[in-house]
Amino acid sequence: MIVRATLRVPRTAPRLARVVRDAQRIPNQRLHRTAAAQPPVAPCLPVSRGAVRCHEFVEATTAVGLILALLGPLLIARIGEGTQPGRGRMLRLLGAQLALCGLVMLVLAIAFSVEGLAWRQVGLQAPAFTSVAYGLALAGFFVYIYGPAAYWLLSRLHLGGFEHGLAKLEGLPLWYLLFAVLIGGAAEEILYRGYAFERLTSITGSLW
Repeated sequence: MIVRATLRVPRTAPRLARVVRDAQRIPNQRLHRTAAAQPPVAPCLPVSRGAVRCHEFVEATTAVGLILALLGPLLIARIGEGTQPGRGRMLRLLGAQLALCGLVMLVLAIAFSVEGLAWRQVGLQAPAFTSVAYGLALAGFFVYIYGPAAYWLLSRLHLGGFEHGLAKLEGLPLWYLLFAVLIGGAAEEILYRGYAFERLTSITGSLW
């Protein structure tokens, strides 16, 4: 008598196999979707020698602009020092102010024409009401508080006052003093704070 043993496969086995196949298929589908969602990577194109030379030229011009902005006013100030009172002194002082104007124009030409900077990037923009208010407040502080306090402190310490500096302004006409104040203040703001400070901050990535 031959006994046939029949192995009965439970009905849940095909379902279990189907679940396993689906589970294996889901990661592959997610991988394909992720790869399809990512934008194609552009091939790295070789940089031409002209672009490299142009970049090096801009960097060299920026270095020249920084040197002019930082050291130019000091060299120009030497023009008017040590001159004797008279017409020759007045001409040299006026020439120094005109040279300072030319220096500002040269640095701005480098900033706009070569480096491609915007007006805002060198601090040239329409003043806001708060800026005017802050400027007037600072002017009042320096004229009525800081100046008298500094003069009193120097006299108490017997370090001398501002007589030596004020003596250099004797004999100069009022129109020249006003002209020098306007030109000197504007040039200092553009060269130091507007150009040199902003460019050094952009290059180094730090305010210090």
